[in-house]
Amino acid sequence: MFKFMYNINDTTIDKISQLLSSKQFFRYKGPEKFSECDLFEQQFSEFIGPKKQQFSIILNSGTNALINALKSLGISHGDEVLIPVNTFVATALAVVEVGAIPILVNIDQSFTINTTELEQKITAQTKAIIPVHLDGLACDMDKICEIAQIHNLHIIEDVAQAIGGEFKGQKLGTFGIFGCYSLNVDKIISTGEGGILTTNDYELYKKAFYIHDPAAKYGPTKKEMLKDTTANSRGFMRVSEIQGLLGQQQLQERPKILKQLRSNKLELINELRTNISNKLSIPCGHDIKGDCGTTLHLTLNKTEEMIELSKSLFKAGFTTMPMPTRLAHYGWQWKDILPYKFKLPLFLETLDLSARTIRISIEYHWTKEDKIKITSHLVDALKKLGY
Repeated sequence: MFKFMYNINDTTIDKISQLLSSKQFFRYKGPEKFSECDLFEQQFSEFIGPKKQQFSIILNSGTNALINALKSLGISHGDEVLIPVNTFVATALAVVEVGAIPILVNIDQSFTINTTELEQKITAQTKAIIPVHLDGLACDMDKICEIAQIHNLHIIEDVAQAIGGEFKGQKLGTFGIFGCYSLNVDKIISTGEGGILTTNDYELYKKAFYIHDPAAKYGPTKKEMLKDTTANSRGFMRVSEIQGLLGQQQLQERPKILKQLRSNKLELINELRTNISNKLSIPCGHDIKGDCGTTLHLTLNKTEEMIELSKSLFKAGFTTMPMPTRLAHYGWQWKDILPYKFKLPLFLETLDLSARTIRISIEYHWTKEDKIKITSHLVDALKKLGY
């Protein structure tokens, strides 16, 4: 079941009611007049880039944020873009949409892109890397930035599932030239549908804004900013004031949401590490402190053990997902969209790892009793499996 927003308070409901009553939903208000979308973009830029100026655009999906980033960089037909084989299908679709070729890379034990294989797959046609911080797990951005610098590649971060996540104290989405976020129904903050595109390059920001709404160049609100801006590609990605206002309210809730999710996850991990043998692998990306805390992954030694644990958790009523059943998140499930023949033997490393891994949703509203219940059940079930 989707978790549509962790928190909707009375203030949010009142503000949305006032906006609906005003009947003024269009994001442009005229020169030097700030809209709800403008305010959200400013607040989000300040949130992710307190030490380095960022420019943000709220648009209608995380997928279009990726498409816009690729178009803004001029990536198109024949260009190659490196992405993990374990990512939501939208990452690959965005690359295909601009005519480029998504080159798939295995993940490693961290459940993020394998940086050794990443570098091995670079060719003369490679133009960009899209590291995906799936399930709020931070990729190894030190190594990815080093590889990109050596090979003169763009980094477009897919932060759809990791708003507020960090790597070594720096917000995810600020390492690359673009950060692409989702405000979809089950994300850390949500406007129901929507996305955010960020960059620290003002010229690219103007180009991206034009691509997201080419008509804005001719209206009075953004005409001055966009007067000298051109782009070969255009999209229609604009949102209304409703998403802008919802985004503001959700951004205010974010510290509380992340604090609670991270606390719940760390409690589970600490209990498991105290009571279970170190034979159990707990993938935490490359920065446990910066992890968003939305999910707990457990990698067992055998697929049969993962299946038994999954059955046990399902019977007890916990929200779990064996990783192989996550149909939209693996290249072999959406291979039909690739512009070449998919070769499964190249990705047996990811297949094996995923076939032994279970994903447990961390609930924001867990009570102390809920955490005791799931911890106790996990410990008992894992001990029965020999851990």
